[in-house]
Amino acid sequence: MQKEKLTSEEKALLRILAEALSASTEKSAGSPWNIDQRQLQQLSVAARKHAVLPLLYDVACGKSGETQDRGLTENSESAAAWESFQQETKAAARHTVPQAYHLLFLTKYLVTFLETHGVSVIVLKGVSAAADYPVPELRKSGDVDLLVAGVPEDGRLNGTFDKSGREHPGQPEGTPKREDLRRMMAEAGFHLTEIQDSVHHDAYVSSEGIEVELHLLPAEPFEDSARNDGMKTRMRQCPAHCIRRDIMGVEFPVLDRPYQAWHLLLHMLQHFLRAGFGLKLLCDWYVLFARPWSEKEKLELTGILREDGLCRYASLVTGACVNYLGLDASDVSFLNPDAAHAEQFLREIFDSEEFGHSDSERMVAMKGARLTDYIREFHHQMHLNYPQKGKHVPLWPALWTLTLLRFLRNNRKVRHTSTLSILKAAGKRSRRMEALRIFDE
Repeated sequence: MQKEKLTSEEKALLRILAEALSASTEKSAGSPWNIDQRQLQQLSVAARKHAVLPLLYDVACGKSGETQDRGLTENSESAAAWESFQQETKAAARHTVPQAYHLLFLTKYLVTFLETHGVSVIVLKGVSAAADYPVPELRKSGDVDLLVAGVPEDGRLNGTFDKSGREHPGQPEGTPKREDLRRMMAEAGFHLTEIQDSVHHDAYVSSEGIEVELHLLPAEPFEDSARNDGMKTRMRQCPAHCIRRDIMGVEFPVLDRPYQAWHLLLHMLQHFLRAGFGLKLLCDWYVLFARPWSEKEKLELTGILREDGLCRYASLVTGACVNYLGLDASDVSFLNPDAAHAEQFLREIFDSEEFGHSDSERMVAMKGARLTDYIREFHHQMHLNYPQKGKHVPLWPALWTLTLLRFLRNNRKVRHTSTLSILKAAGKRSRRMEALRIFDE
């Protein structure tokens, strides 16, 4: 039976995260945590699994990081647990901060290199998301994401070539094709990873093992046309919504706030419908809205969400931030935060941990758990695996067979679990999606 309620430790972690994030909005901090030794230990484990432990550094180890200020019982055992928690938090911060600066300058190097070679890119996630945090270098990140700005006028998403040799979705006239981008990345010191498992980006790795994702689309194509049509439209508009922003003393090309919110929501939805995502992305959404938005920005974002079929999902994400991270409901009323489903939504986030790493059986979340829903999702996966050949209907039986064989092989060799277990888990998640009305618009 799936849990639907949050545990006391999970609620405590959310309260502490709210305190850590609130430094950017000048809210009061230092309130008691009211947790015992056992809860503190479990909270620490959860924070580590969700990659948010470094964010707790100031509230755990700063001026207000005293045991008596946090409502813990003053005895030798709780003092030892508190000291252990502080040491874990410090260690996480010490690891995250130098990595953040390394990625900061690596991102700058790549942006400059590609721009020098005539390729316009936009920084996604990573330092772009970190910019809104009270202490940007405490946001954990492990890779670099760059969006190659623009798509052809026909807006095709299938990754094939047109008659002129340009790639879809690729760059406007006069910019490199995919093979040229790969050559440039090799020159910059990055080679393609052995496994390329996404349609929307190429994955590269440096000699140090740092991964770079060069996106030709902001997210993987979805099953429904509304969100895919939205991606076509926004990709054409992205260059006009790219701004230069100073982040930790370095200037980067990033999306303006409405388009950054659009991309973050799209990114969260993609992961949510696959294996899931953890608390870090929810924190990204919180800090993006922690400072007031202008009426122009609000109107622009609501227009995007309405046109792209993302209003309901934005309502769920925002409701969770309002109810459990302390986001001011009046500041985000234009997003219609859903308080009624906030706990259910967070239950799914906690269950997934960071990007669905909690369970090898976690896979897709479908629109329902009926046979037709499984068939529709399987057909969608066939198109993702074979975007070019999938356009030819006579090939579908063979492509379905190949998709099934790949699915069975990955379950056995990569996930080390049974196909039946995965199908059951997908059905459970899909029933939760129905309860959340995740696909309503």
